Amino acid sequence: MTCKAFCALMLFAVSVLAGPIYKDGVLVGGIENPAWYDAVVIDSFRSQAPSYSMGLAYDGKYIWNDEAFAKLFYKYDTLGGLIRNFTPTSGNRDMTFDGQYLYATDWQAAQIHKYDTATCTIIASYTPPFGGKPNGMTWTGRYFWVGEESGRIYQLDTNMTLVRSIPSPSPGGSNPRGLAFDGEDLWVGAQSVGLIFRIDTISGTILEQFTAPSGGLQQGLTWDGRYLWSTGGNNWVYKIDVRLNIEERLADQFARRTGLKLDVWPNPAHGRVNFKANTMPRHGVRIKVLDVSGRVLTSSYQTAGILQLEPGIYFMHLEQGLNGVAKKLVVVD
Repeated sequence: MTCKAFCALMLFAVSVLAGPIYKDGVLVGGIENPAWYDAVVIDSFRSQAPSYSMGLAYDGKYIWNDEAFAKLFYKYDTLGGLIRNFTPTSGNRDMTFDGQYLYATDWQAAQIHKYDTATCTIIASYTPPFGGKPNGMTWTGRYFWVGEESGRIYQLDTNMTLVRSIPSPSPGGSNPRGLAFDGEDLWVGAQSVGLIFRIDTISGTILEQFTAPSGGLQQGLTWDGRYLWSTGGNNWVYKIDVRLNIEERLADQFARRTGLKLDVWPNPAHGRVNFKANTMPRHGVRIKVLDVSGRVLTSSYQTAGILQLEPGIYFMHLEQGLNGVAKKLVVVD
């Protein structure tokens, strides 16, 4: 599931008339100033870079990393095992993979290089269509996004021709050192403030932000289809579960705002499901259980108890007035 599809599910599951509000893919309200929260780092390994770990790319199987000063490229398995290193003639910022070739931005030469992944020899070099130096870079499946030193982020076609651009999410607008695309949204790593942002690709609106695991040394980012990877000048590479954090953060914000909280356990369950609802001290509380088609299976005013359900996927809704919160239930044999 893509990150935006996931957030759309969370909008359904976490609130009825509360929570994040999107219009044409742009966040227009419903969330407290994009919250600062801690990244859920589920794994990490130390880069082989001798001085400064810089860019990251994922080729569908391996993690690529480059060194800031010595022009060294590294290829790792996802547990951090070194597969091979290379000494290209140029390239020292962020990296990306288009399904066939590796690309890296070259800050010193103000160019973008295309590499053969077998030898890391340069196949082609491009001068980006903006006046500054390229930093972060990512591939969407159709376009490249490239961050420029002063902060603006540019969408380029496969000939490196400008399509459009969006502003930097970073305060002061500088240092988009790492970029990653999750299928819907753009992730931006900003060295100057040590933050990672998730932004809308239409307007550049900030949807999420958190402190980078490497702190103010934040550099490269990449997306592997499920997890966000980050690196920085501390020479560590981090594997981050951003979906888990978004879910927990939205649920916490909603509970603080409305006083509604719904606990369900175990989940997944084997037939028997326990539930307990915390509500504001007013009337009109209702608990509903729905199947995946939206059909209401049960409806009651009981706010704690045990359910017996057949194997399948369900949603339990706690509703009070115009507010509501829901939890997804998975029941297995």
